[in-house]
Amino acid sequence: MRKTLSVLLAIFVLIFAVNAMAEVIETTVNEVVVKTDKNGKEYVRLIIPITKSESGITWDDTVPAMVFSNGEDTSLVEYAKTLKPGDKIRCAVKKRIYQGSEYFTILKFAE
Repeated sequence: MRKTLSVLLAIFVLIFAVNAMAEVIETTVNEVVVKTDKNGKEYVRLIIPITKSESGITWDDTVPAMVFSNGEDTSLVEYAKTLKPGDKIRCAVKKRIYQGSEYFTILKFAE
């Protein structure tokens, strides 16, 4: 019983920590690319500008912001497909690293 409670508490802490890492960004869309995954579902890759800094050096860069459907709910993808280069967006994102490169997964667009 005590082990089960410890495991459940650890899972709860992990879920809370992952959700706490989401942040809100406000940026401009540079490029919109609509793709289809191996399961036939559409997703959108937005290329967005960001400012990076490390060791006192600051530079401008671009990163992909991925928009996936949430199960059967495709409203995020449908909205992202309407975006054009130059559109300003405000959204909640999770920052991720894949093969050493940073990218965002968009969780929700602000209206």
